Formats: sequence, C-alpha cells, structure tokens
Amino acid sequence: MKPLAGVDAGGSHTEVVVGRPDLTVTARARGDAGRMPPGKASEAAAAILATVHRALEEAGGAADLEVMVVGAAGTGLEENCEALHAALAAGRVAARVHVTTDGAIALESAFPNGPGILLSAGTGSVAHARDADGVVWRVGGRGWRFGDEGSAYALGRAGISAALRGKDGRGPSTALAEAIPSAARAASDEEFQRWLLAVDVAAVARLAHVVWDAAVKGDRVSTELVTSGIDELVSHVQALLRRFPNDATVDVAMNGGLIAMGAPLRPAVVEALGRVAPQVHVVDVEVDPPLGALAVAARMAE
Repeated sequence: MKPLAGVDAGGSHTEVVVGRPDLTVTARARGDAGRMPPGKASEAAAAILATVHRALEEAGGAADLEVMVVGAAGTGLEENCEALHAALAAGRVAARVHVTTDGAIALESAFPNGPGILLSAGTGSVAHARDADGVVWRVGGRGWRFGDEGSAYALGRAGISAALRGKDGRGPSTALAEAIPSAARAASDEEFQRWLLAVDVAAVARLAHVVWDAAVKGDRVSTELVTSGIDELVSHVQALLRRFPNDATVDVAMNGGLIAMGAPLRPAVVEALGRVAPQVHVVDVEVDPPLGALAVAARMAE
C-alpha cells in the first residue's frame, strides 16, 4: 500500500507526518501556515502541499499517497472545507483526500478511544469535547476578529493596546510600552506605527511571550492581561463541562503553544481549573494533531 499522511494546518505553521496504517511514522516535516481564510483556498493548499512534498522526500521519495487527512484551521465553515478539499485534490498528491478541522484531529490524538475535553490555545483558541455517547461539542474558535479569547493572538493584541495606552498616557504605566516596540524592532514611534499598520495575525501572536515575560518580572498590567487570558481559557472548559454528568470526573488535555506540555501558561491554567472545576482531571499527554490525522487516514484506508 502507498503511504498515508496526516496534516495539521494551523495559523502559524503546517506540520505533516507520513506513515503506515499501523501509525508508524516514516517522516515528519514543517512548513508555512496552512490556515484556510475565506477565499484563500489556493494559497492554503499551496502551503500544505509544499510541506507534504517535503515530507514525502524525507520518507524516501514516494511519489504519492493512498490517503491524506488534513485538519485545517478555518474549515469549520462548510464552504471553506469544500474549497480547500478541491484545491488539495487538484494537487494530485493522494488518491483520497479528507479535510476536517484542526480541532477534530487534535481531539483524535488526545482521546482516541473515549470521552474528554481538549483545550487548545496557540495562535487561536478553541475547546472540543467528546461525551460518553461519542458526540463532539465545540466552544470558541470563532476567529481572531471576534473570538479566540485567551489565545496567543488575543494576549499579544492586548499587550499592544496596553503599550499604546501607556505610551500615550491614557492608561497605566507598563513595561510593555518599551518591550512591545522593541520586540517589533521599531526604533521610533514612526517605525512602530508603520509596523502596526502592516502586522499580521501570526506576528501579533508571537508577542504573547513578551507579555508573559513582563508578567513574570512583576509588571502589573501584564499580570492582569495574563490572568484575564487564563480566565477566558478556563471558561471554555467550564462551558463544555455541562455536557457531562455533574458527578463525573472529566479528563482534560491541553494543546497549543501557550498551554501544551512545558508551555508557559500551562501550570497557571491547571491551577485555575482545579480552583473552579474540581471534577476536572488534567491529563499529561503530548497531543500530536498530525498523528491524530494519520490515525483517521489509517481507518479510511482499511
């Protein structure tokens, strides 16, 4: 049988694993963001396919795939999902292509055989749950314009706003007034203004670590922003707990650059969950979304 591929196409990067039906991974590659914005199917597919070809080369030069499963941010809308599917199928890299959400493949990795809640906070934020009947529920994941509360983008954007208020004297003094422009490599207010007018979502999200670092060093404004972000993430889990019996212990896994194993906000989120939701059991698992996609591909290949 030809190899299979699982793809995680997010807002900051695309990750591809190539493997066999027994989930043995023969290659793994990273590439440019493959998130699916409305009307951008060709661009998203190009980034995804370039990373897939890189993984195939690392796997020994196989020409194509039996099944490719792609979990992509932005495919919650049916028209986006269909557009990306068509663009990927046109690339003729796989005999069969299946497109789903990035949350679905992450949930598959975290809880392949049972119920649980997966909280994800990277560039964006979203939480998924599978209940005891196998029904999947979602909270959040509404996008950077009006949602993604508690995400790296939300924290970075809040940090920028706080820095601007501090510089203008419209808000409290904060270390972010210097730290944010410095991270943007802006040597003057004029350069910073130009940066603000051109900055994209991924660059804003990368500023989350600046806010976190300032909070660790005792900056009051940054600490408040981090605390607010943590509260937003906890609220995602609280909303999904309603899908489980009141007396049930509910496993919660966490994924994404802010809260995955070893990530900076994880201990604080775990502590906050324990304080407000004692029925939660946080499981220490390495969530591997492209491997979850590979597992779906393996089932399709049977």
